[in-house]
Formats: sequence, C-alpha cells, structure tokens
Amino acid sequence: MSTPDRTASPATTHAPPPDPTSQSRHDEPVALDEIVADVADDPISRPRQILRVIRRSGRALAITVVGFSVLAAGIAMMVLPGPGLLVIMVGLAILAREFVWAERLLIKARQRAAQGTDAAKRMFRRKRA
Repeated sequence: MSTPDRTASPATTHAPPPDPTSQSRHDEPVALDEIVADVADDPISRPRQILRVIRRSGRALAITVVGFSVLAAGIAMMVLPGPGLLVIMVGLAILAREFVWAERLLIKARQRAAQGTDAAKRMFRRKRA
C-alpha cells in the first residue's frame, strides 16, 4: 500500500492582502453573537465589548430621539404659537442623518418652501405696484 507523498506542497492560491484603505472591522456593525463568542474567549474584555456596541448604537439612538422630539415640537407648534414649519424642517434635517425617508421628506419640504417664498414675493410685488 502506498502512502501519499507529504513532502510535496499542494498548489494553493493566496488571497491578496487586505486593502488598508478599506473599511475596518470598527466600521462594520457588530452582531451580538460575535460579542458573545469574543467574550467567551476572553472574559476580561466583556466591558469593552459592551461599550463598543453601546457607542455604535448610541449615536443612532440619540439622533432618532432628538429628531423625533424636535419633529413633535414642530407639529405641536402648528396649533400652538411658534414657528412650526421651521421646527418641522429642523426635525427632518436631524432625522435625515439616519433615515432615507426623512431625507426625501426634507427635500420635498424644501421645494415647497421655495415655492411658497416665490409666491409670497410675487404677492408682495403686486401690492407695492
């Protein structure tokens, strides 16, 4: 019975080294399963792992809470005294940093505001003349 020759190296293809300008692991979202697996290997690093997840999701949570609060205040100002439309646009601008739907609404609101400004200018010119 012959045994395979273990001294010969098999033909392997080597992957190119990762591009240093590409996104690092720090930029990618971290799944909870990965954290649990990492912590199982090194229980001392658990607080750092938890803080990393909180930091990453904390920014998005803060933007969402502040944006919806400002948006709600603007909606309330539609019936209460205050610059309701302006505050609504500020709320949408804050939410547009995280949500595509808010960005679309903000673009439409800016277009409508420009149309309203033009209409007001035309009306003012007619009254002066």
